[in-house]
Amino acid sequence: MKHININYFYISFILLVIWHFLTLPISPLPWFDEVYFADMTNSLSVSKNLAFTLAPQFFSGNQLSYGPIYFILQYIPAQVLGLNPTTFRLLNLISGLLIVWLSHRFLKFNPLILILFLLSPLFIQNSHSGRMDLLSVLFCLVGYFPFFQGKALNLKSSIWVSFWFSIAVLTTPRVAFLFPGVYVYFLKNISQNPRKKIELIFYSFLPFACVIGSFLSWSFFTTGSSLYVIQEIISDSSTSEHVGVSFIRGHLEDILSLLLIIALILSVVKKNVTAKLFVALVNYLFFSLFVKEIGPYGAMVVPFILIGINSSFLESKIIRIGVLGCIAVFLSVFFLKNLVIFSSYDQRNTKGINNFVQSSLESNKVVIAPFVFYYSLVKNNNQLVSFEVSKLPEDETVFKILEQNPSYLLVAPKDTLSSIVNKLIIEGDFIFSKSYSPQQGFSISSIPIIGNRLIVTEGYNAVLFERKESK
Repeated sequence: MKHININYFYISFILLVIWHFLTLPISPLPWFDEVYFADMTNSLSVSKNLAFTLAPQFFSGNQLSYGPIYFILQYIPAQVLGLNPTTFRLLNLISGLLIVWLSHRFLKFNPLILILFLLSPLFIQNSHSGRMDLLSVLFCLVGYFPFFQGKALNLKSSIWVSFWFSIAVLTTPRVAFLFPGVYVYFLKNISQNPRKKIELIFYSFLPFACVIGSFLSWSFFTTGSSLYVIQEIISDSSTSEHVGVSFIRGHLEDILSLLLIIALILSVVKKNVTAKLFVALVNYLFFSLFVKEIGPYGAMVVPFILIGINSSFLESKIIRIGVLGCIAVFLSVFFLKNLVIFSSYDQRNTKGINNFVQSSLESNKVVIAPFVFYYSLVKNNNQLVSFEVSKLPEDETVFKILEQNPSYLLVAPKDTLSSIVNKLIIEGDFIFSKSYSPQQGFSISSIPIIGNRLIVTEGYNAVLFERKESK
């Protein structure tokens, strides 16, 4: 039976890899977070700075909240293959697939848990998001490997953890809330070796010191003052927006959290709480207490939840039934999403909008547009200025945008109903030029459980306005 299950995993893994590469360029459509990071990668290639340049009314200058690892790794494919949805999403996708593979190869996940992993809607969504979350989790999990494999705490394993955790936090600081679980192993080793207590305490402290030191060093290198960076991060309103309690995240993966809690209760009753289960619980608690769910961040804790569930899989019939039920639910959602994705292929295909932009817009011009058109405008050597985000009142936002001397206004049909776009048209003296409407596809995105950013079916419909003075 085990050999049959592992074969199902291999088949599922290969099919899902093929599916990921087929859908990577078309799902989702470009969105704020992805474009935010893509623009900073582009800035790195142009000015050697991590700057967000697309919305002066929202943010300008170097960003200070993220380390350089993700952007350096994105820089190479962006330079060699060009900046487009496929190249920019590839790194996070490969990171996600490696996490699944390492869970099979080193963590010895049950094949059914691996299939559940592959079908997790949130994990799939994040792997296509153009973010750095799964890359940071990959580094974090590699840091845990000495202890997952039963090795003792010593100088070598402490340095290993310190290195990979430091790399992870220089990818995104949010991953730090997945570090506390390692102290389960540290405390276990200290309690089992009282004669080496002082030495082991030092080894336990080393990763913490290296993580803090690496972030402070990067901050100092970037601005010349680590204290300034810390003050800027704390005072930034977006920091408080991303910090908070999120035990219930509103995702189907909340079922997995429930299974983790059931696994813990059953293990306590049977007096068989494993270290892996306890690590999973500690990381789940810390992440849920401090990381507020306003994006696809919940995918970061999914691997640790599954580590806990896997540790109890063979010991509990309830857990096995729950896993099979989750697979059925996740598989149903997967098929429904694909129905939308492939039925709206023409709307998602970048070829049409790229041709429209290249034939309709003069290159090297400033274009007011939503983030969804970012890659097409970059391909045509245009500078996008977005109206979708702002920290200013609407009238000031319009003034800031028009200060950039835009020649075109490229919007989705729905945007023409917004007050800010109408103000831009009037005050910027824009006139209608032409429109682009790919073939409409069948849509079931109105179903709440299906309707997320992965399957928005509006596509690349566009309305182009040209400024009178530029005609």
